[in-house]
Amino acid sequence: MSVGPGATIFLDIDGVMRPLEEDRADATEFWLESAVSILKFLVKTLDAQIVLSTSWRGTSEQEIREKLLKCGLPSHVGCTPVLGTTREDEVLAYVKQCNLVKWVAVDDAPLDLPPLHFHHIDPSLGITADDAPEIVDKLTPPSKYCCVMS
Repeated sequence: MSVGPGATIFLDIDGVMRPLEEDRADATEFWLESAVSILKFLVKTLDAQIVLSTSWRGTSEQEIREKLLKCGLPSHVGCTPVLGTTREDEVLAYVKQCNLVKWVAVDDAPLDLPPLHFHHIDPSLGITADDAPEIVDKLTPPSKYCCVMS
């Protein structure tokens, strides 16, 4: 199943690719193998591109690019702008600038985004196999054909 080109995943790192813990000095340490596998599945299944929305994007963008490639993932295609407001504003600014239609923000913070465009991750676990079907559903258009049986 593929939604076709143009699906975009806004990716946070802390709490998504690794469990949320304090005092992390490097954005690329301690990524869970399971989280990497799930992100690979999502990118392949959804023909998705990655946009960094993590707070690490300003200081560790190159390191994250290298980590994605080392893990067998495509590099991210961009970063949300740093506006000094909320992450929601930054995601929505990128969406508007790029005229995105099929997109989802995957984050451990409770973002105030439309439910169709946001998937909350338990920060103590990071992204899990239970999250993948819900993310796929958010980016998969409904069937043109619907049968109601009575």
